[in-house]
Amino acid sequence: MKKVEVKVCVCTACVMNGSVEIMESVESLRHLREQMEDGDMIQGKRELIVTTDKCLGGVSHEADSPMVEVNGKVFTKADSESVMSYIIDCFKEEK
Repeated sequence: MKKVEVKVCVCTACVMNGSVEIMESVESLRHLREQMEDGDMIQGKRELIVTTDKCLGGVSHEADSPMVEVNGKVFTKADSESVMSYIIDCFKEEK
C-alpha cells in the first residue's frame, strides 16, 4: 500500500501564517478521492496520513512558516497549492 504521510506544523507562527488552511486543503483530498483519476486510492491501495506537529525539526522557524512535511520533504513558507500538488504527484508515482 502506498502511504503519503503529511505533518503540518501547528506552532503559533505557522498557524498565524496559514498552516490550518493547508491542513484543511489536504484533508479535502479524502472527500475528493472518488473524483480523482487514480481509482487505486479509492480501493484502499493508497493511504493519506495527516498529523500535526509543533515546531517541525525542533527549531524555531518563524521566518519559514508555515512548514509542512510530506514523506520527509519539508516545505518552508508552504502554501496549499504546492503541498497538494506534491501529494498528488506522490500518489501518481506508483501507478
